[in-house]
Amino acid sequence: MNIAIISVLGIFLAFIAVSIIAGLLIYTSIYNAKIKRSLEQGITTGKQWPQPKTIMLIILIVTLSITCVTTIISSFPRTKYPAVNLNNIGTVESYLSYELQGTPYEHYIKAYETGKLSGYTLTEATEDEFSYKYFKSESYFNLIHPSFVLFVEYTGDEELKGYIDSSSISYGTELGASGMICGETSDFFCIIGNVNHDMGHNVTYNLNLYDTEANAFKEFDRITSSENIDEPIENAHKSITFTTTEDSIIACK
Repeated sequence: MNIAIISVLGIFLAFIAVSIIAGLLIYTSIYNAKIKRSLEQGITTGKQWPQPKTIMLIILIVTLSITCVTTIISSFPRTKYPAVNLNNIGTVESYLSYELQGTPYEHYIKAYETGKLSGYTLTEATEDEFSYKYFKSESYFNLIHPSFVLFVEYTGDEELKGYIDSSSISYGTELGASGMICGETSDFFCIIGNVNHDMGHNVTYNLNLYDTEANAFKEFDRITSSENIDEPIENAHKSITFTTTEDSIIACK
């Protein structure tokens, strides 16, 4: 049990014990004063208060009963659940440049600007009209240390204002989690993934750019309303696909 919880529980129980003792002392004092006053006034009849020792006996019985019930319940066999290994979980999320602000990943903006991120190796290249920086973790990932961080920036001359991006995780030959987002473009796109490449987990990220946000939404609506879940994204002005592997990343149009 957590040490802080034990400390709070100990303080609470001590407070209860002190309160009970103080209550008994006050009750005993009032009880004795009442008995003394009744004897001085010659009153021998009327409703009698329970004696302090009777109240103490009741408290003792209740305490022992609670202790026995708690002991019996704690002795019951408990179902054991297997520990969750974070290295077997795969997640991937994409962010627009401004969406990183206020998140645990905000400091990656500096990595994008400097090309340096402690604990990661960098692969930097340009494919067609897209430049990218791929940071791959030198150790297994955890919740605050992703297995990879990918930055993608469109460097062409066209003014492209809408985008559709999609990502998926494959486990060997099987496709796992996938997702798709649509909206207005930003200075760069940041893709953060938690996958165990050593176990054959790979991520595919596809970015499609459109001349207007409206055209991007139009294509997005067409795909999401289609009965074919494998419906390809069409009519993009520029597009690029990235696939992570155990050793590196592959970029292609």
